[in-house]
Formats: sequence, C-alpha cells, structure tokens
Amino acid sequence: MINEQFTQSLKQLKTAIKSGKKVYGIFGSPILHSLSPLMHNEAFAIKKLNAHYIPFEIGKSNLKAALQIVQGEGISGSNITLPLKQAVIEYLDDITPDARRIGAVNTVTFKDDKIKGYNTDIDGFIAPLKKYIEPIQYENVTVFGGGGAARTVLYALLSNYRFPHLTVITRNPARGNALLDEAETWRKHQTVLEWAGFDDVSRYSEVIWDSRLIINCTPLGMQGYGEEFPGKFVRFFRPGQVAYDLIYTPIKTLFISEAEKRGALTISGLDMLIVQGAKTFKLWTGKVMPVENIREILIEKL
Repeated sequence: MINEQFTQSLKQLKTAIKSGKKVYGIFGSPILHSLSPLMHNEAFAIKKLNAHYIPFEIGKSNLKAALQIVQGEGISGSNITLPLKQAVIEYLDDITPDARRIGAVNTVTFKDDKIKGYNTDIDGFIAPLKKYIEPIQYENVTVFGGGGAARTVLYALLSNYRFPHLTVITRNPARGNALLDEAETWRKHQTVLEWAGFDDVSRYSEVIWDSRLIINCTPLGMQGYGEEFPGKFVRFFRPGQVAYDLIYTPIKTLFISEAEKRGALTISGLDMLIVQGAKTFKLWTGKVMPVENIREILIEKL
C-alpha cells in the first residue's frame, strides 16, 4: 500500500507486533540512508528490550494515510524526518509547547488512540555546539535552509544565545521571510534577522565571510538526495569559523570537508543524531541510551 517500500515495512511491523515486540519507526523520504534504525535497534539489543525499529518511505501526500495505518497496527512511536517535520503537525492530536511554537516535530508517540508530537532536535542541535559557543555567541550567524530543521535551529539559537546578526539563506524568498517573521517572536535578545537568496552573490558572500557560525539545515549533500551543497558558498569559509552540517550521511560532506580545508572548526550531524536519538529513546522506553556504545557502532558503519 502507498509504495512498495512502505508495504514491505508494514509487513515487518505486523510480524513484529504479532511476536510481542514494541515497534517504532521513522517516516521520511528519502529514508533508506537513515542510521536511526541501526541506532535504535542496537540500543534495544544492548538494553535487552523486546522492541524493533523500522524505516517507512513516505512523502507528504501519503502521510495522513500512513499514520492512520501504522496507528491501527499498534506502532508505539516514530521519528519524523525530511520533508515531513512541518506537514505532520496537522495530523497530531497533541503537541508539546516547544514543538508547537517552532512548528516542527521530529518524534511522535502513539498512545491511547492519540498521536502526540515532540521536538527532540532542539537538545540534539544545542549539545554539540556548547563547547564552541562561548567565543562565538556574540558574533554573526548564517543558516542555510527554511524548512523544519532550520526552524528548530533558529528557535534553539535565538531562545538561548545572543547574536548581533543572523542571516537565513534560502532559494525561496517567501519561505525565508516567513520564517524570519516567526523567528522575531523567538528572540530573547536583540538580533537583527535578514534573508539572502542563493543567487545574491554580493549579499551571501559578505554574510558568510562575516559569520563565525555557519549551519547547513538543507538536505543538500545528503546521501541519496542527488544534489550537492553548492561550492559557490564554501568559497567564503575561513579560519575562526564553526561550520555545522546537520547531515550525517556521509559523515564528511562537501560542506564539512571544504570548511576543514579552509581552516574552520566543524561539527557533524552525527553528534546531533545521537543526542536527539538518546532523548527520543528515553521518551519512548524510559531507559537511558548507551550513547558511547552507539557512537562506536555508528562511526564503524559510516
């Protein structure tokens, strides 16, 4: 039903439920590159939990039907990834205040015939940044992207830290400016918020060069996505910057490798994946994820 991959995943779900397992999953497209199934299934095994985690290939047009199907089969929880983090909200029965304010959900629970949404990406994003933040939090920031990941990043930055200037670079000006309008309400301190376009070289070259923190919240460069992060942007990376790519497959994206070549410090999306995964694991199971074991397993896989 819906597509062949979803049909196969649904069979796995039914088999696991019949065997007495609790089942969790991840919805998104593309999805087969995701390390979340490996991460959670290894964590279930280490903690000796009778549970299984399955990837579901789903686009926006079939999301509502897919949620209803897996809910009817008895799934316990799911992660939500690109491009569904905003779209899923209209199909939820409840949502945490942070996730509602951001307008992005990456985790749901299915309980008592209700679907509830959470955002564990906030903690996932902030944790790897903490050791770098002190010398750069009073400097400028550039964020690439205007979707659910970018919303979470802007919310986390503006509600926790002080930056004089933050620029969002997107292909779509309407989407970028709409995001900035919402971000105005998230500011704890006075930060100037502006937008720049992918083709506005005079603008984006200046803001990238002047930024101490640069974050890729787009899927550009992700394995299976089919489009690389534009080389025209990385030309303006320099020493003293921190370059943070939310992508983790491959572990060294063009964004990361070019930033390293130009002397910038880098943060891989793997760090964010593990922290948000640990938060999700605790939410679903009440148990602490064996983070160091999981990190070794994922690095070996990558």
